[in-house]
Amino acid sequence: LLSKSQEMELRESGTVVTQIDKDIPRTFGDHNTRISTTEGQEALRRVLMAHAKHNPDIGYCQSLNNIAGILLCVPQMQEHQAFTVFSSLVSLFRDWYQPGMNGLRRDMLVLEKLIASSFSGLARYAEEMGLPLGLILSRYMMPLFVEWIPADALFRVYDGMCFFLWHEGRNAFGVVVGVIMVMIRATLSSLMSSDNMQSFKEKIEDCFSTMVAKA
Repeated sequence: LLSKSQEMELRESGTVVTQIDKDIPRTFGDHNTRISTTEGQEALRRVLMAHAKHNPDIGYCQSLNNIAGILLCVPQMQEHQAFTVFSSLVSLFRDWYQPGMNGLRRDMLVLEKLIASSFSGLARYAEEMGLPLGLILSRYMMPLFVEWIPADALFRVYDGMCFFLWHEGRNAFGVVVGVIMVMIRATLSSLMSSDNMQSFKEKIEDCFSTMVAKA
């Protein structure tokens, strides 16, 4: 993925490698996966460093470790294949991960407007309760739903996202919107009974955890 000289050059830059090294032990730390092994953590480090080197406009930010990590956990997927899929997925949402996260901020506003259009009662309720829907939902968007949706359903979502790589002019954000709209529709009445942000998040996460049954 990287030559020794490229790796050394990246390490000399300091900040990116330091952040990657901090996040690797946190990746799926409570789960017994390939990433919990020394070999898996080294593979994750190589994938993240290679991506940072080849995409200096992004470098590295939190959440990327989870996306790369879940791909490295796919049985039979080789490291270079995981890197290719990871890079492709991130490229679809490039401006989410660039400094300033302007793309994420834009899409949070778009999502809030779509929710207000389709679920006006929920939007009014959230506003009355002081629940920032876009901000709350961004925590699931940033890692592309890793650790929120069970793996079987998650990889179906990723198949849909990768489809857009082959169809110019189509926006993969539509897949993200679709997942969130399915979740909201499935748990609307429960969400509207939330009286604080923590309760709201817990109900979203309960719904995501059963997404396989709804997919």
